[in-house]
Amino acid sequence: MAILTAYDLGFIVSLPDAPAFREGLGMQMRMTFRAQPSDVDSTAFGAVATAWFMLASVGAMCGDSIQANLSSVEDWAGPVMGQLSLSWSLSGVRLDPRAVVVLAHMLREEHQRFPLSRLDLFVIGRQGGNQLVVHDPDAWEVYPGADKGVRFPIQTHDQIMSEARMLLTFRQVPDVDQRKAVSDALLTWGAAAPMGGYGIAPALPRHSGFIASNDFEFVDEEVDWLLGSYMAHEGAAHSLINTVSAIDRNVLEVAALVVE
Repeated sequence: MAILTAYDLGFIVSLPDAPAFREGLGMQMRMTFRAQPSDVDSTAFGAVATAWFMLASVGAMCGDSIQANLSSVEDWAGPVMGQLSLSWSLSGVRLDPRAVVVLAHMLREEHQRFPLSRLDLFVIGRQGGNQLVVHDPDAWEVYPGADKGVRFPIQTHDQIMSEARMLLTFRQVPDVDQRKAVSDALLTWGAAAPMGGYGIAPALPRHSGFIASNDFEFVDEEVDWLLGSYMAHEGAAHSLINTVSAIDRNVLEVAALVVE
């Protein structure tokens, strides 16, 4: 399937075919620049890459073909600076291939400051077979979808404007360790998801996102969380559903999720 973006990115993005992303393979990720990046540039682009790795680690970008708790980038190392490039080694990659579009959109802001030439992901030891992300200004379903294996009812509002509230209900009261695991997963999602990855074209990616409160209110079986200044594509809600689906299977069974 073609991987699309509604944005004119200004740099080339290539990635392996879709099956490679579901096989838990090792991959190399390389950003190539039009000039040699400084230490400051390397730190800025590295921060974006790390945020994307962390978003992957909580199952947020599983899409509709991988179970959320099985989706991840298991480990990563880098960046290694080369001639006009920064590279990372990834292991255990299990993602929807459209996760690369999320990364490309996250990078677009830094690209405006220090231009990228291209972003490439390729399977280690495999030659050729990459596809390019295609610009289609009318494309809508450009981000990973929701986990089809969700085991709990979900209620979402068709159009979330200005402010969103998440109410997560578990089947039993979480203990201290479970609360920490839930908080860690949600805060990881809440830190990375607003970084422009889920932009709504033609609005710039940096104008899309939300402000996730750092405070959760745990009351018995429920978690209440406020997401302010909310403006993001429905793909952001899908990534939250996926994160909660991974929590449901890895930490504590979920009874219901409401986002409105």
